[in-house]
Order: sequence, then structure tokens, then C-alpha cells
Amino acid sequence: MTQRENYAVRLKELVNQLAEEGVVVEFDSDLVDDVGLSSIEIMELVEHIEDEYDISFPLNDLA
Repeated sequence: MTQRENYAVRLKELVNQLAEEGVVVEFDSDLVDDVGLSSIEIMELVEHIEDEYDISFPLNDLA
């Protein structure tokens, strides 16, 4: 598996942790419409991604 594929799989796992029970998360799922994430849950997802990959998203880019 390539590094890009590894990232994609891990991101899908993180989304699954926040998804409503019974929701099937696909790589092309819309986080709000398909997965049912709230804006707060999306911010939690961003925080998990930042922590896991030791990166930071500028707040302006998140709006």
C-alpha cells in the first residue's frame, strides 16, 4: 500500500469513529450529508488529524 493509500485508510478510520452508528463511510462520502457529522464533530476530526500527523490547519482555511 502506498503512503497516500495509508493516509486515506487512516482518515476513513477517524471519520468512522465520529460517524453515526450504522453509517457506512466511503472515500467519497460527504461528511455532513452522508456521514451526519455536525460542525463540532468536523472540528474534532480536524483536531484528530492535526494531532496524529503533527500538522496545523490555519483557522482561515477552516471557514
